Amino acid sequence: DADGQVTLPYPPSFCVVVTSDLANQTGDGTVYTIAWSSERWDIGGDFSSTTFTAPVAGKYQMEIQLSIQDIGAGHTSAYIGLVTSNVTWQWTRNPATEILAFGQITIPVTVDMDANDTAYITVDVRNSTKTVDIHGDATVMRTWWTGKLAQ
Repeated sequence: DADGQVTLPYPPSFCVVVTSDLANQTGDGTVYTIAWSSERWDIGGDFSSTTFTAPVAGKYQMEIQLSIQDIGAGHTSAYIGLVTSNVTWQWTRNPATEILAFGQITIPVTVDMDANDTAYITVDVRNSTKTVDIHGDATVMRTWWTGKLAQ
């Protein structure tokens, strides 16, 4: 319109979830790429299994919620990554105080992507044994990732 505002009928967006527990994926320093088991929606068909591929260049609003279980006393650091073609966005947490206390981590971020750039989510918990689960549920949204073209 005259103010430069744009409304698109089908802007690219997605919502993916983990519908059952992904057991023993990390804890020993293994970097696990989350395999999303279900798409709630995928407008544009730009998501597959682990990866979102940007159909057009722009700023994409992403929000990630992870429910992580079976943190042990020996797990001393956790790294959550949103890995894009341009840069890796990383959040560092102390599993004993920040994950174990709440059980979930929610991360909002806006990322720049070019057409055909990709994005995926990794979890890396360190300094103990590979016992850490990504918690999923078929009826309750516990671990999910949403994204949409913001501009």
